[in-house]
Amino acid sequence: MTINEEGYLELQTENAWIFTNGVSLKELRRLVTEKFAERYASYINVQNPAQSTAFVDVRLGQVRKVLAYVLGEVKNQGQYTVGAGAATLLNLLNQAGGIMEKGSLRDIRIRRTDGTVDVVDPFTNSSSPGKSAPRKPRSVRATISRSR
Repeated sequence: MTINEEGYLELQTENAWIFTNGVSLKELRRLVTEKFAERYASYINVQNPAQSTAFVDVRLGQVRKVLAYVLGEVKNQGQYTVGAGAATLLNLLNQAGGIMEKGSLRDIRIRRTDGTVDVVDPFTNSSSPGKSAPRKPRSVRATISRSR
């Protein structure tokens, strides 16, 4: 089974979807086991796994990569490829060597491939326009502005 671009794992035989973004492998295993146990209760005993005759195994096969361009007042502007789980703003800034002395974290602009732009201030944990539903993080462009 494969997790789709929106972060859902489809259990086709169960006609069910499990949202996986931010879920650990251990937690995902529990969720999948519980879903299969609904149909296969005679094989999977969630309350007492030692009595089960069938088991669920969840493994990480391939981590999706995110392409990001970091521009502006950073030490090493450029293109960076990171695993989707590590594609945080702080990780990207770290890979770019951090901000320059004249840079500011108060006005970070994230330009997405769909053309939308979010302005982020990590100190207030705010973004503009408001935080929307999870998006496909295929490619982003983070620009660090000069301090005012």
